[in-house]
Amino acid sequence: MILLAVIATMSDTKITKHGKDTLARMPSRQLLYTSTGLPGLNLEKMQVFTVVNNYIANGVSFGAESAQYDKNIQDVEKMINSIKIDGDAMDNIQVN
Repeated sequence: MILLAVIATMSDTKITKHGKDTLARMPSRQLLYTSTGLPGLNLEKMQVFTVVNNYIANGVSFGAESAQYDKNIQDVEKMINSIKIDGDAMDNIQVN
C-alpha cells in the first residue's frame, strides 16, 4: 500500500486506522489519519479508494477539524455509499 507508506513518513501525520472497506460495491481500502501540518489546526482525514483493472484508482477524501469531522462524517459516509461505478465500462477501458 504505497499511500499508507507515504503518509506514515510525513512528520505531521499519524495513522489512526486502516483496513478494508467498500466503494461503489467494490472492495476498497480505508485510511484514517490526523494531521497537524497547519499551525493551530488539528485535522482528521479519511480516504477510501479502490483500484479497477490493476491501474485505475477511484477514491474519496474527506478532511476537517476534529469537531467538524465528527459533525459531518455521517453525511460523508452516506455520500460514499451512494457512489456507483459502471463495472462494464471499467472492464472495457484500454491502456493507451
